[in-house]
Amino acid sequence: MPVSLNFTGGSLPSGVTFARSTGATRFDSSGNLETVAVDAPRFDYNPVGLAPLGIIVEPSGSNSMEDGTSLPYTLFQGTRTANAAASPAGTTTATLFRTNSTSLASFYWTGHTSVSGNQVWSFSVYLKAELRSVCQLHWSTASDGDGSNITIDLAAGTITGNTVFGNGSYVSSSILSVGNGWYRVTITGILSWATVTPFPSIVLPAGATNQGIYCYGAQSENRNPASTFIPTGSAGTTRAADQLTFTIPSGTTTLIYTFDDNSTQEVAVSAGAYTVPTNLNRARIKTITEPGAARKAPRHTFWL
Repeated sequence: MPVSLNFTGGSLPSGVTFARSTGATRFDSSGNLETVAVDAPRFDYNPVGLAPLGIIVEPSGSNSMEDGTSLPYTLFQGTRTANAAASPAGTTTATLFRTNSTSLASFYWTGHTSVSGNQVWSFSVYLKAELRSVCQLHWSTASDGDGSNITIDLAAGTITGNTVFGNGSYVSSSILSVGNGWYRVTITGILSWATVTPFPSIVLPAGATNQGIYCYGAQSENRNPASTFIPTGSAGTTRAADQLTFTIPSGTTTLIYTFDDNSTQEVAVSAGAYTVPTNLNRARIKTITEPGAARKAPRHTFWL
């Protein structure tokens, strides 16, 4: 039989197995960010509209930030209130960051481990407007000595500009709606030192006092683009790689992967035990088929 696997139904097709030695996150069919158990496949859903996006297959990844209820931080001209609103997880775990004057205010995550410089790093966080909608996300060393930033409009759901300072460089950025006014915002950049301790931060421009934004799920990782959220506690945490396996039948030499955005990728294969690569063009797989699968199905000839 030709390979024809569909991963949008919320369960593994017959003959397919899955393994992962740690928990991992996905958006469930109700649109909430959740952590699934060890060895549980992640059937992901678009939190805006709840359409199935397929199964997530990612390489291992690490969140280098201490991120939890006791998140280490430093404030400048601002206040922080923990558990102030419902987060993308659907629980009251979002942090409110507000100005306490009319001056610029900064919220620095200080629980970041030292990292190797001259490499691409992505800093991501979930953000939602409270009484402010415009803010900045900084990926930099202490006091913004080196790095880059982006300006975000949470009302429009757009990134309106970027700036580079000192020995830093800007690579890319993204903003993705995850429902209920929340966006996952990412900035990717390079800090040009041998070893550095980053101080990722949110900055609220000068304006009215006692206004701010909500934030949740900060993550820093040595990759581009950012991977799915990796919750941590009192130290950085590693998520194991997803392992999706099945047997390729004799005669099959190519597989076609269809992803969550309906783009496709062809991969050369050979018959036998097969593990889906974790370095495909996209991490969310809707279907795996082979070219000409329909032509390989039995056909009947009718004479007129």
